[in-house]
Amino acid sequence: MSRIAELSQKGKELKQRVEKFGAPYGNKNAAGPHAVARSGGSIGEHKSGDIVTASGKKIVSYHPTPEEAKAKSDRMNKRLTPGERSYYRIKYHPVDLSKDPIRGK
Repeated sequence: MSRIAELSQKGKELKQRVEKFGAPYGNKNAAGPHAVARSGGSIGEHKSGDIVTASGKKIVSYHPTPEEAKAKSDRMNKRLTPGERSYYRIKYHPVDLSKDPIRGK
């Protein structure tokens, strides 16, 4: 099996686990109606297997409450380098998945 086909298969399996459990990698404990999503980045960072919201932001982590999602996004934004902030315009946002659902659902 080629590397592209293998990655595509892994992406399909991940999407099935997300639909079944509501969280990546089948982790039921991480499921929640809130998430941290990343916007920005270079073109090469966007993979076909990524879990993306309807607005095009990549889901990074799931949280049960909006306060936890906001705290996590704030910590992640603090760790970005000046180049990631200005050149790549990467930013982490807390997302309510009931308002901005996962694409394809």
